[in-house]
Amino acid sequence: MRNFFFTLATHRARLNTFFEKRWLILPLFSAFLVILSFYPFRVPFLVFVAFVPFFYFVNFSATLSSRKVFWGGAMGGALISFSLSYATIMQFHWIPEAYLFTYIVRLLFIPIALIGGAMSGVFLIFYRFLRTSSLYLNLLFMGSFVIMEIALSWVLGGYHFVALASTVVDNSLFMSLGNKGGMFLISFAVYLVNAFLASFLLARTRTDMKKVCVAAFAFFALLIIVSSGILTKEKRDGFGEIKPLKIALIQDLDKKEGAFGKMEENGSFRFEKLEARLREAAAYNPDIIVYPFSPVNGAFVEDASPPVFNKGVLAVRTEVFARWLKERVPPETLVITWDSVYRNSAFYNEFTYWKDGAIIERYAKRNAFPFFDYTPRWAQNLGLFSTPFDTIAGDNDGIVSLPEGVFGNLLCSEVNTQGLAREDARTASLLFAFGSEAAFTDDVASAFTLANARFRAAENGVFVVRGNRFGPSAIISPEGKIIAEMPYGKEGVLAATIPLYDRAITTFTRYGNTPLYILLAGIIVGGIFSRFLRARRQKRNLEN
Repeated sequence: MRNFFFTLATHRARLNTFFEKRWLILPLFSAFLVILSFYPFRVPFLVFVAFVPFFYFVNFSATLSSRKVFWGGAMGGALISFSLSYATIMQFHWIPEAYLFTYIVRLLFIPIALIGGAMSGVFLIFYRFLRTSSLYLNLLFMGSFVIMEIALSWVLGGYHFVALASTVVDNSLFMSLGNKGGMFLISFAVYLVNAFLASFLLARTRTDMKKVCVAAFAFFALLIIVSSGILTKEKRDGFGEIKPLKIALIQDLDKKEGAFGKMEENGSFRFEKLEARLREAAAYNPDIIVYPFSPVNGAFVEDASPPVFNKGVLAVRTEVFARWLKERVPPETLVITWDSVYRNSAFYNEFTYWKDGAIIERYAKRNAFPFFDYTPRWAQNLGLFSTPFDTIAGDNDGIVSLPEGVFGNLLCSEVNTQGLAREDARTASLLFAFGSEAAFTDDVASAFTLANARFRAAENGVFVVRGNRFGPSAIISPEGKIIAEMPYGKEGVLAATIPLYDRAITTFTRYGNTPLYILLAGIIVGGIFSRFLRARRQKRNLEN
């Protein structure tokens, strides 16, 4: 065993000498592995080793200057942010009239790369400052890299494509952490796996190796216990017996002439493509038919005086479409569409619940997203417009109570908002999350949003129906698993039966990210306190 450690120390010394001279190799190699873990390569198992070179880089030498530590972190972080943001943002296209907005969005990969790089460099310096002799505390410090994810997600309004959790969305072991601490706790766990491997490589004694192995064993044992469901007891009362709910969801790829309905000269509505899809969906004898898009290229109008549109945008009276729908759907079937609605002299972005030719419920989007739901006033003053008309946020909550069930609603970008899903999940057992990423030329954004829908399901222990007219669409279980799916680029009807039941409120629904924030704050405070004690001991030693 002594020979083993002697040989290991000899090779490590040679490697460290090599990396002292070529210090950029480790952070850049780490960035390369992270990039391969995400779109468009999607090699998810690499994420468990991707940050090992990064963590080794910041720990292997006590003489590596702070300047090199910062630039290593900054260049690695910038490369990751640049690669992934460029691959997605350059696909963005918007309405032709908003060409200036489109160009500005496509250039956002530059500030995103700079911000990601700067945050990474600063965090490495901060970690280097707090690093202690305690192996266990250092492991937690490495896990706290998730703070950068949380910060970037906040800066980007939830559209953070480099969340490590999204690479393990098909791993039930890690997804089981969702109902305890949300997607960021999952990312924290992935960082910890990297930290265990890096710490093992950095271990200088047999005792250090044993400590790493013990910590890793305890971590995975806890992970298995959480995944087994021993700590979670679901209640299935409320509905009494499990109540099956049949759903038929329409996915259609047409973006041109047949994508929307038209008004005839006699005042009637015509939409042949949707009519055919409704017949196909009705053949499944569903309780609910979902069309996750608007039947009109414009808005439904409920005011006596309709708004003035340009000639390419259609204003349709709500009662006209209701009459058309009544003739084509069985009276007992609930239909949900996603519409722009003009009423009370304002536009709303809504889910409309139709039954037997009448609107029985509606949900107006609570969180209007700037530049996509409305153009901010300051941008209008600069002549930068991004929307044909501005919608305003609804003052409703997200709950719709019907004989079919109690449903929560997340409209488009709201699926990226943890708080809204938590709010609805306290009452509902099923969340409808419809949206469209048609502004991107392939499935990068839609795959990201589907992953977020799966996180909302796992976090809150509820079923989620993710509807996207262009795909992918999915029925998602309370564990975040896909029950049924229609992939991107395919059209038809996705039909599935959901066994609705009442269930216990999850830890995440009750407390959100607060426990994780407390943990991260405790790690930082512990590091600062440890640093203070170390400085105090050094001062005493000098005095003696």
